[in-house]
Amino acid sequence: MVTLDEKGHQIQSTVMVTDGNHLRQQIASIKGHKEVVLEEGTMSAWLDQKLRPVADRLVVCDPTENAKFFRDRKSDEPDARRLADLLRLGALKAVYHPDHPIDDLRSPLRSYVELTQETTRVKNRIQAVYRSRGIATRGEAYAIEYRACFSQWI
Repeated sequence: MVTLDEKGHQIQSTVMVTDGNHLRQQIASIKGHKEVVLEEGTMSAWLDQKLRPVADRLVVCDPTENAKFFRDRKSDEPDARRLADLLRLGALKAVYHPDHPIDDLRSPLRSYVELTQETTRVKNRIQAVYRSRGIATRGEAYAIEYRACFSQWI
């Protein structure tokens, strides 16, 4: 985390722990107007939800759009400083994050869909193993009665 004053002078630079309450406390402890910027990623929706109440303005930006400003390798401290400068200059393209109750359902729903797909993949793989061994099944090769066929190979 990099903190700048209104003129762009760096006040502090801190490595933060990924803990919602700790991040909230850190941002709340900053005096004055608080603008927060973070790049879109796997935790950005969660961070948006956690930090929006303590920030006067929160911008989630598109890292692919920011790439033109980052000429050298990416690393946390210089990136944080550049993002803070870009936010101050109004040069960041924000990503839309809806403020909607359905957001709380997205993660469990995504997990459900992924687990369903993974279960189907595993079942198809088991079926393929039976076929490769010449074992005829009635479409449910993963059923308990077929498991005994493989006990000799385990």
